[in-house]
Amino acid sequence: MQASELDVINAGLGAAAFVLAGASLAWQSVTWKLSGSRARAELRIGVMHRNSLSRQVLSYPAGKAWGEIAREGAPHGLTRKVLLLKVRSTGRQQVTIESWSAVFPGGPKISQLNSDLGPSLPHTLGAGEPGEWAIELNTLETGRQILEGTRVLRFLWRRRTIRVRLEAELGHGKVIRTSRWHRARLPD
Repeated sequence: MQASELDVINAGLGAAAFVLAGASLAWQSVTWKLSGSRARAELRIGVMHRNSLSRQVLSYPAGKAWGEIAREGAPHGLTRKVLLLKVRSTGRQQVTIESWSAVFPGGPKISQLNSDLGPSLPHTLGAGEPGEWAIELNTLETGRQILEGTRVLRFLWRRRTIRVRLEAELGHGKVIRTSRWHRARLPD
């Protein structure tokens, strides 16, 4: 049995319609995903002004040495070492930051509630708007003392350095994390 010319054209049109329908479905799912509220988290390290009323901060992306940052900031009174969580709303809708924490390997978390080192929580970020919160390294030392008895933490703090990353819980239940772990030396 031989296919007529009309059958070949119908098969080609059917295949083209199938491909077009698949592309349309993919495009709709991508635009649905991008139209909601989304956020991205970045870990930064820095120094703050020694006066708690001054909100001056010198910060760099994680990876720069603390010694360099401290030398740059010391002449200006920036002496308090901090880890900063920078959250940017990347979707088309606003996003609410409910809470944020410093996370250690093995699962322990330290959250700072009602801190003056960032906007009060919950905090809503408009589309494209950034927000920044900070936690002092001294606070992480206090957390170490509280959690010292666990086996994981005894191993982690053996050399007074810790690996830490920051995470934020959004209003719709999703948790965003910084992509990098930062190794910080705790103050003596």
